[in-house]
Amino acid sequence: ELRGPLDMLREGFARLTSPQCGLGITARTFLSGRREGSVEIFEDGRYPYGALQRASFMWRPRREEEDEEQADHTLWLWLHPSGAQAVLNQLISVFQLKSTKQQKLPLNEAVAGEKMDVDKIEPVELSKKTSPGKTNSKKMPEQKPLRFWTKTKAFDPQPSYSNSDGILHLVLLQREFNRFRLTGPRAQKVLLASLRPHQEEELQDQANYCQAALQLSSPAELLSNLVMGHLVVDPRLQRPKKRTKAVGKVEQPPSSA
Repeated sequence: ELRGPLDMLREGFARLTSPQCGLGITARTFLSGRREGSVEIFEDGRYPYGALQRASFMWRPRREEEDEEQADHTLWLWLHPSGAQAVLNQLISVFQLKSTKQQKLPLNEAVAGEKMDVDKIEPVELSKKTSPGKTNSKKMPEQKPLRFWTKTKAFDPQPSYSNSDGILHLVLLQREFNRFRLTGPRAQKVLLASLRPHQEEELQDQANYCQAALQLSSPAELLSNLVMGHLVVDPRLQRPKKRTKAVGKVEQPPSSA
């Protein structure tokens, strides 16, 4: 996961990709989060050499009131395990990131100025070196130099990185998500029979759209690489006793009032 300003992300991936290979990561058709894309990643400035892998990506959907240019954007990248470390090294180098496992934090010590007590001031005799009208007084304590302390995470399930300004962040989400790919003429029917929508009034329109999309005869009738959010009931709670085949339309249970 990469999170930061859009301009910074665009400049960084321009060094790792090439427009000769198709639409880039920051193309407007992908920024809304409605479509998933894929891009060829190369080593920094070595195109057409130094190919690493083809990665899939998706942007976090944004609200209408959010400004595309000023607000932070969140990008999710899916990398093949065989080349994930090589791509990670390139991202760290291009965006100048550092691990947050060990952080150096300032230790602020407020040095309060000591007030002088007039009763405790000792009289000082004037000497030849001391000119009339000038007296010696207690010196204010000098401010101590700023010190630091090191914070180290013993175990970090999600390693994270950030740049020196703290405006760009990278988080490794390995072992956090499951990703399945269904192919074949019955793929949509299998999804329709397996994924039952969770009945909520606020998400009823979204559930109806997803169910209608899964009942289409061909996925070509939908937008290519379409991303749909669907809140479903745990499929393990409705597993059939016998092995069955998904055929035709599946009757959904009536929605509860």
